[in-house]
Amino acid sequence: EIHLRSCLRGLALVAQGHYPMMAAGTQVMLPAAFTNQVGGGGTFEVWLLRTGLQWNTLGILASADEGSDTLIVDEVRGPSLISTWNTSHPEALNVKPGDRISLVNDVIGAEAMLKEIKDQRPGSFLRLVVEPADDSDKDYSVLNA
Repeated sequence: EIHLRSCLRGLALVAQGHYPMMAAGTQVMLPAAFTNQVGGGGTFEVWLLRTGLQWNTLGILASADEGSDTLIVDEVRGPSLISTWNTSHPEALNVKPGDRISLVNDVIGAEAMLKEIKDQRPGSFLRLVVEPADDSDKDYSVLNA
């Protein structure tokens, strides 16, 4: 617990700009605990630091799933924070069309999660809990804008 608290404090210091030698858009290497799968069925976490030229471009189009109170990823676009995440992580941790987002930061519920995504500021962290779609349902294309 102490180690996790130290990691989170360090991440907060980076987000607040206490490490000026880091250029905008610098990839922050998070401890393995932040990028591992978090549950059964391949559920994983995505941690994004809103910096760089795409700080305000998440890079997904998502819609509310009326039946489960999650967001369904309809499209992944680049260049964006998500496309950068996808290129710097293994395939199993890539966000793809058909995936479901069940949590944004500590917020649940489709409408509340959309609001949380829109309310982010430069330098803030965004944590998504992603449930991969069945392989048969996935479209692996990324749209480059």
